[in-house]
Amino acid sequence: MTALTLVLTALASWRMASLLVNEDGPGAVFARLRRWAGISYVVRQDGNGQPAAMRVAKGGLAEGLTCIWCVSVWCAAGFVLFGFIPYANAVVTVLRDILAVSAAAILLHEALERVRGT
Repeated sequence: MTALTLVLTALASWRMASLLVNEDGPGAVFARLRRWAGISYVVRQDGNGQPAAMRVAKGGLAEGLTCIWCVSVWCAAGFVLFGFIPYANAVVTVLRDILAVSAAAILLHEALERVRGT
């Protein structure tokens, strides 16, 4: 694995894990996936009396989908392992590159926001 491939795979794994754990996605596909897996949300008051949503996981799959570190390991394994399958390699490479560019754009946006102080 070249250094570039490693960086692209790392960015893509982080982006995919972030989509699965934290984001709704287009058409709320990832939110529906989390609900199907057993994740629900309960609104409670925090220490300041403000409403705060808490994630509730029912079952092993749901618990696994609440941890971005855990999900990123499975995403990275998928990118690496499916990359060895001849017919899947092209699809994996395209998906990896799309997610890596998305991750880089998000990181660049966040860095610029911090520099600007907004």
